[in-house]
Amino acid sequence: RLRVVAQDAKPAVVLSSRALAEAARAVDDGAGALPQVPWLVVDAAQPLETSAVAPQRTEFAFLQYTSGSTGAPKGVVVSHASLLANEATIQRTFSLSAQSVVVSWLPLYHDMGFIGFALQPMFAGFPAWLMAPTTFLMRPVTWLRAITRHGGTISGGPDFAYELCVRRVREEDKAALDLASWNRALNGAEPVRARTLDAFGAAFSGCRFAPGAFFPCYGLAEATLLVSGHKGEAAPARLHVDGLALEQHHVEPAGAQAKGAVALVSNGRALDADVVAVEPGTRAVLPPGEVGELWVRAPVAPRAYWGKPTESAETFEAQLADGNGPYLRTGDLGFVADGEVYVTGRLKDLIIIAGRNLYPQDLEAAVGRAHTSVRPDGVAAVSVEGEGGEQLVLLVEVERRALDRSARLSGGAKSYERAPVIAAIRKAIAEQFDVAAAQVVLLIPGALPKTTSGKLQRRAARARFVADGYREAAVD
Repeated sequence: RLRVVAQDAKPAVVLSSRALAEAARAVDDGAGALPQVPWLVVDAAQPLETSAVAPQRTEFAFLQYTSGSTGAPKGVVVSHASLLANEATIQRTFSLSAQSVVVSWLPLYHDMGFIGFALQPMFAGFPAWLMAPTTFLMRPVTWLRAITRHGGTISGGPDFAYELCVRRVREEDKAALDLASWNRALNGAEPVRARTLDAFGAAFSGCRFAPGAFFPCYGLAEATLLVSGHKGEAAPARLHVDGLALEQHHVEPAGAQAKGAVALVSNGRALDADVVAVEPGTRAVLPPGEVGELWVRAPVAPRAYWGKPTESAETFEAQLADGNGPYLRTGDLGFVADGEVYVTGRLKDLIIIAGRNLYPQDLEAAVGRAHTSVRPDGVAAVSVEGEGGEQLVLLVEVERRALDRSARLSGGAKSYERAPVIAAIRKAIAEQFDVAAAQVVLLIPGALPKTTSGKLQRRAARARFVADGYREAAVD
């Protein structure tokens, strides 16, 4: 990733700590990633000469690189004006003040981690406690302990972070947790699942986590950050819709207990922006109750990728069929109902089988619940071309403890019983979605590619499957 970013940005200098600079040189003498670029060690004993700079609001502050979940990372040109406008929106939306306290594990190269949890405290004037992402991923309870210890009022992350806490925080650890101060639990960066919110609320109600603390939000690097967000003390809005109709991109209300009903969680109302659902082919605005690509128009927002005029025009300068624009094409599928923005998935990740539109995250969630051996955050649902058209392939990581237990029982031999796991997965997919998986591949933990912010790279996973079938990473 560093090589790709360096080749794209062509930096004039690298600022780093002594430890990281030495580590980079140890890997490839620095030449492979940043050729001919001088490195300045900022924690050296000899201070660097500095000078104050007073930039104009229209000048760009930095390049915010996208996560690369759907392709190579691209540098969004973020101006000072856009950054300040979005920071003001964040402060106003979540009612932040000098009494607020941030606790975050998100990486600082992630737009939510940097703009939301590092720059916002500077902008609004309140303290922040930051930890390394690996600290959270190795032991999720450390995040909740930090909120307890420092009285964190605002924190959050992608949906998977809350699901990880539900699975891996032990009951004996909960006794020392007090989450009463946490009144802004942001959930964004990927589709928000009603099941996750309910499970987390139930798991930590005894730790004084308030049911109304969840604040789902929606944003992306191309919009600087925040586009929509939940406001107020009431629980986030939900819609129960017919699952089969949703597959055809229609939103039809259904009873919560109705067969095939799907619960959708709102990502809040649009903030200082116009958000519309658009039919990508015709570029026509869709009527309420229809799913399309979400397009965003904001008065102060980025307008380009660094050094990519063609992609910039396609993404940032989109025009509606009636000539209105420019709009930002987000690449996300969703709709707007009663002023609430609902995100249903990624346009390029959509799986189309026999004329049905299947959202990969829904398939992946079902697989994650199918068997105790499956890693819920280690499932990729992709489609490949077969003899009869598109076919569903499920790439599934197996929990390490399941592999270790199998090895112990067999005296170290590779004898993991795949058949029961695969059968459970096929059964769950068939019953819940009425489709058959052409292949189910069980993988070792960590086999699936992810971005630096933890997002699953489905296209990269699909490419590897097509190339070699994941033979080396498959469970024997």
